[in-house]
Amino acid sequence: MREQPTEHLPGNEPKNRVRKYDFINPLIGHRIRMLRQEKDISRSRVAKHINKTSKQLAAIESGNDDLTAQEIYKLCSFFAVEASYFFIDLAEMNHGNGELAINAHQAKELGRLFDSYLNLPNRDMQKSLVQLAESVAQADM
Repeated sequence: MREQPTEHLPGNEPKNRVRKYDFINPLIGHRIRMLRQEKDISRSRVAKHINKTSKQLAAIESGNDDLTAQEIYKLCSFFAVEASYFFIDLAEMNHGNGELAINAHQAKELGRLFDSYLNLPNRDMQKSLVQLAESVAQADM
């Protein structure tokens, strides 16, 4: 009897791979937190605008929860930004088919790099980190 291929459902991914688009929620959450802090707006006020609790918004800001398109639209209106603000850099981070095929060690290192990127205080510093990584990668060739 032939074994049926295992279906890769959410939560059932191979252990040595990172799921598709795992970087989107942390990136959007970070952008929300940056906007909120730049404009000195409380978490509870933003949460109320999108019909969430402060605790739910904290989970979104930390990348542990996601938003609907409608909630992103409400945030764009609230903060007076274009939707693209939340998705800037995704093309740079997601060249190819959107799936990162990496091993567990690489996933850990990528996580550290991504955390460092998200903890930089502004967009210019984030661009500089990307340029540095690209320069190092080119120099190694």
